[in-house]
Amino acid sequence: MTKTYPDVVLIVVDTLRKNYAISLENELEKIGFISYNNVIAPSPWTVPSHATILTGLYPIIHGAHETIERKGMDVKIKSSALVETLLSRILKRKGYKSFLVSANPFIRPELGFKEFDYFYEINFVPQLRTLSASEGLLLRQLRKEFSLQSRIDLAKYLVMNRHYRILLKATINYTAYRIGIDKIYYYLKSIMDNFPLDKGAAKILDKIEKILRSTEKPRFIFINFMEVHEPYCIKENDKFLNKLYMRNWLLNELDHKLLRSWKERYVNEVNYITRRIQELIQLLDEYNSLKESLIIITSDHGQLLGEHGKISHGIFLFDELLRVPLLIKYPEQLKLKIAHYVNKYISLTRLKKLIIKVLDAYARNKTFLDHELYTNQAYAESHGIHIRFKYLNEKTFTKSIKEVIDGLEKYRIAIYHEDFKGIFNVSDWCFEEIISYDPYKEVDKNIVEKMKHEIVKFLKLPLTLRYYKRR
Repeated sequence: MTKTYPDVVLIVVDTLRKNYAISLENELEKIGFISYNNVIAPSPWTVPSHATILTGLYPIIHGAHETIERKGMDVKIKSSALVETLLSRILKRKGYKSFLVSANPFIRPELGFKEFDYFYEINFVPQLRTLSASEGLLLRQLRKEFSLQSRIDLAKYLVMNRHYRILLKATINYTAYRIGIDKIYYYLKSIMDNFPLDKGAAKILDKIEKILRSTEKPRFIFINFMEVHEPYCIKENDKFLNKLYMRNWLLNELDHKLLRSWKERYVNEVNYITRRIQELIQLLDEYNSLKESLIIITSDHGQLLGEHGKISHGIFLFDELLRVPLLIKYPEQLKLKIAHYVNKYISLTRLKKLIIKVLDAYARNKTFLDHELYTNQAYAESHGIHIRFKYLNEKTFTKSIKEVIDGLEKYRIAIYHEDFKGIFNVSDWCFEEIISYDPYKEVDKNIVEKMKHEIVKFLKLPLTLRYYKRR
């Protein structure tokens, strides 16, 4: 006798590192969540990690990662073959209604996160904008595709192709920017919306309640909360942050006053989102979707708060960016056997397989073994700088900065193996670092050779999966 599938709720608390998630873990363990350790994100920034969660593939295979040419919003899941592997598509075939509720502008259908029945975009930054995010992406694509160098060229193209509505919206946006109305709106709306402490969580909860109230089971709900992500105060707009990253990553400058503020506000954000997630759990309980749901809470990457002289995330492969929390509440009627491995790793590549295995075991009334999560090795990748430095011009682009950029624009792999971690520079074909987590185990020649052997096997993964189209 088979049972109907349970709801699946997959929550990404963006930018939450493992050692700052203790309050969240403690609260959720009280209501039956299992907290896992040694969980490794596949990338230190958003798009590659989310693509991995939904496809079950490392960035080297799914290709949604940064390159020298592709950065920011240009990084996306492109291959139609990969769209077929998306968790949202697989669950749709099982009869699920799927919902993508995202406060992160990178997690949207236009960037390859498709096959959801419904997409709800939550604007986490208060902005006076008439253009939707989709229309903004279209304008960027037009300028790039047709080499439209100026706003006048773009306006002419829109008129010639009768995109009058988008032209009107773009003109209003530009006018508001030029005369400063958008700044006034930003500051007033920030006060009203409790921004940046709240970066859309309240709106997400409202949307989830409507979904639970108005739709039938089974449901797949994917949520991205942005609360723990910068900005941490009102003055930290896009321009401010871009210059901050440039000074820190390229010039090794560190504003200690700002760093103290970030550390304090980061903790406040974790406490705030913990309360909001508790409210979400209460909502699921109120609508009878808690006991028999599979609920997974994790993060796509961590955050640097001054460690190694750096702030924010992306590019680097430090533990503060790659070790993330993982909390799972399994359906109550699921027959479950917990492995409790302490010397193995969990890669976020395993979440997709775990979900499918849980659903099959639940429907067939079989025992699920959570050893499906564990692996002997876990990997993370950085393919270079993931953003464009908008204010890096010919005057600031010195020889020394060029050397720093050249050093960062390389393909690196972090490998977690047994009690060791290595950073392998693929571009230069050498280990930059190998550390031992066990004070009684030293890094010797055998360990180096063994880890290098595993790196070579990892780099051959695309060759063993030829049916994925190269981009």
